[in-house]
Amino acid sequence: MLEVELDIFSGMPNPKWILSESEEKELLDIITSERTQISPMYAPNEVIGLGYGGFIVREIKTDEGIWNRTNRALEISIPREFRVGSKPAKQAPATEWLLKTSEKIGNEVTDELRKAVAKDVKLVPSSNEVVDLDTYTNSESIEDLTRRWSVCPWNYLDKNAYAFNRPENIGVNNCYCFAANHLAGIRYARPGRRGGRELNGINCSEVRAGLLADGWKDSCLGPSSWTITIACVVWPGNDYHFYRLVTNESEGSLWGHKRGGTAARYTDECGHNICCGKTPENICREGYMDFCGYFYADNALIQVK
Repeated sequence: MLEVELDIFSGMPNPKWILSESEEKELLDIITSERTQISPMYAPNEVIGLGYGGFIVREIKTDEGIWNRTNRALEISIPREFRVGSKPAKQAPATEWLLKTSEKIGNEVTDELRKAVAKDVKLVPSSNEVVDLDTYTNSESIEDLTRRWSVCPWNYLDKNAYAFNRPENIGVNNCYCFAANHLAGIRYARPGRRGGRELNGINCSEVRAGLLADGWKDSCLGPSSWTITIACVVWPGNDYHFYRLVTNESEGSLWGHKRGGTAARYTDECGHNICCGKTPENICREGYMDFCGYFYADNALIQVK
């Protein structure tokens, strides 16, 4: 039994659906005719950016269906979990076909999400391919490089993307887990859930209310607390995303973030390090156009759910 996941959100649950046996056969034909269009879930040379990240296909139950029977007979079997879309296809791409199969779940895959899929997967450029911010039209307030967050008297700073990128952690902790510095093992941790205030929409007002319910503040805490500083952005109506301050001003005030179940990193969507005048306010953020502010919490107390 195969499950398809449209990998598009950082914080909110991605749309998922099950393929029928006839669809399994059709996908098998597409993949075996051009295997180069599938990738491992976590490929070191593929840094998936914010927004559309392809389709994840995973076997969630073994059975005697066409997929399992044929796969067992192949000389080189197809992985039990793989990504489609991060590599170009020479023939009819599996992504177009997989998107059509999403129609069975109704309007969960909205027209806006379909438009995002049509733009292809956004891979973050490597250090020698970084995009010039002056030519990046989706970046907000490029000219304004002024720091607007509060420098708290006792900051807890930890450049610990490595911990969230361990094999046992990378796929089960999202952007909110990274922001709170909490290896919670919750793929879809959500602002407000721990504080008993579920989100009623995806906008700055709702996400801010959820953060405050969870224990975040709008300003620095007292000198007895080791404070975490985060920034929140929103893809209006669709998703939220977070950044966490990981080094102090003497090191350029570096920020890190983690897109959903992919690797945590210190670069924006144009491939620039988020430091040295670049902040979550003025970097490349793709569709996450609404900046919701900076928030502060005691590292020893803040947790997500």
